[in-house]
Amino acid sequence: MTSSEDEDRGDVQHQGVHYDTGTVFRGPGYAISTRRAALDLAVVRRELEIIRDDLHANAVRIVGSDVRRLTAVAEIALGLNLEVWFSPAFFEYSPEETTTRLVAAAEAAAPLEAAHPRRVNLVAGGELTLFMPGILPGKDITGRMKALKADPALLGNGKLAAYLAALVPRLRAVFDGPLIYASLTFERVDWGPFDYVGIDHYREARTKDRYVEMLQPVLATGKPVIVTEFGMRTLAGAESS
Repeated sequence: MTSSEDEDRGDVQHQGVHYDTGTVFRGPGYAISTRRAALDLAVVRRELEIIRDDLHANAVRIVGSDVRRLTAVAEIALGLNLEVWFSPAFFEYSPEETTTRLVAAAEAAAPLEAAHPRRVNLVAGGELTLFMPGILPGKDITGRMKALKADPALLGNGKLAAYLAALVPRLRAVFDGPLIYASLTFERVDWGPFDYVGIDHYREARTKDRYVEMLQPVLATGKPVIVTEFGMRTLAGAESS
């Protein structure tokens, strides 16, 4: 993850690394899983030290489906003076269950934020148009992508905006720190309730010549912009695939 200027702290840049504590991809249509059978906290500490010292990051996006793991890793990261982006990842739950789980995650993050003000940020879900039922037609991600390809106008149905508008007050009731949503480049989000604009924006062969240009609509919001995801696949030549 990386960012534009932070309006509260001048020219400070958020330069972070995505750290997966174990993500469960539920249901059909998923070809990947990052489950970790065990989480050795000594290994976690060493990996976070590498992120800080060798990769020169000042932030870490801690991702996963187990809130207890997220909390334990966040405590270590904060002890290493890394800024934390607390990022619970829940796939294929109903909107009601997704909200319940995100609120529980916010409650877990709240004591960390209270102890480390402005150093714990809550990522209030991400890419929900595809990963949560109810925004688009389709029983799984494959069906939703087919529906979107067949009718891109579905993005204007207002369902994502309505969901986030109801979610944010629930999160703010239990968490006092900054909020962000990690959006797809094509999702239509009302950024008014959020402290940051978040966008998963990958630099690859199709986007490299217009990468910054594609960010102009979110930069125009006037809010700090966090590119919450920008690269994946560690094989040589992945950026051209």
